[in-house]
Amino acid sequence: NSFETYIVGDLDGNLVYATDNAKVNIKDREYFKRATAGELFISEPLISRGTGHVIVVIAAPIRNDSNRIVGIAAGMLPTNNIIQQLSLLQTGATADSYMVTREGIFFTPSRFETELKEAGRINERTELELKAESFGIQQAIQGKTGASVYKNYLGRESFGAYGWIEKGKWCILWEQDTSE
Repeated sequence: NSFETYIVGDLDGNLVYATDNAKVNIKDREYFKRATAGELFISEPLISRGTGHVIVVIAAPIRNDSNRIVGIAAGMLPTNNIIQQLSLLQTGATADSYMVTREGIFFTPSRFETELKEAGRINERTELELKAESFGIQQAIQGKTGASVYKNYLGRESFGAYGWIEKGKWCILWEQDTSE
């Protein structure tokens, strides 16, 4: 099972069931608003109020026999499953693979997190803190897939590959310094 938690929420955003027994209100969350509006919705990465992990939420409305929306059901997918797969691509001392949102915000860790902290670019973690720009990120945000030599988010000349996944919501990149 890839999901961290399953929840059922009422129309006030209160959890009436959570597999992790969380007692939080989700009324302000975009996935709650979209599901109570009748949509099946996949969220942008966010921090779980129940676990503190970076997650993606898949939410859907719950309807009664009259087809009236009476709540939502959702599954929380932790990004650590994605991180495990990306780490397989990190060969050599300088290779890094990561994912960013359409705004260029990391939602997976960088293997250079310590260096980023020391440089004052992040406080606690890369996920949802680091907004980065590079040629590869910009190309992917524009819907392009490819490979090129460019300066990565650390300012190092790298060979990189980039592309969009999940219907244009997220970008995946792999980069390795050209010196390696």
